[in-house]
Amino acid sequence: MDRQDYVIEVSHVSKSFKDNKVLKDVSLLCESGKIYGLVGHNGSGKTVLFKSICGFLSCDEGTITVNGKVMGKDKDMLTDAGIIIEDPGFLRTWSGYHNLEFLYTLRNKKNKDYLCSVLRKVGLDPANPEDRNRTTEVGYTALEVYLNSLVGESISYNFKK
Repeated sequence: MDRQDYVIEVSHVSKSFKDNKVLKDVSLLCESGKIYGLVGHNGSGKTVLFKSICGFLSCDEGTITVNGKVMGKDKDMLTDAGIIIEDPGFLRTWSGYHNLEFLYTLRNKKNKDYLCSVLRKVGLDPANPEDRNRTTEVGYTALEVYLNSLVGESISYNFKK
């Protein structure tokens, strides 16, 4: 596989907080178009790794490359990705549509027609008051997380509620 096929390259990354070494010589390659998950016990470094990939934390050793850019050298922080680490932090009193609309416009995206087309692609109808006004709930929050990660990209999934 060519190096350009990897959207994320983590190479020999280590990270410590005082005397606590959270990441030790971590390496990871993520291919474009694939979905990955990290599994581990609490405190094993999953969140630290994600924060490092996003540029929220710097590594003590090693390099992280995202889309060909070395984090901390070529790029300080990811700005073209839907990122949710730990709790999604949606506004619980707002509908799913309004949460997504808010997150979408935070990225200086103005095309509401595109946002509606993304919702339709996953089986939600923004014109339907039941779909548009549904407040966040278990299951629907997962869909919101998924949609938030897509509102700037072309998708071809059919995710039914």
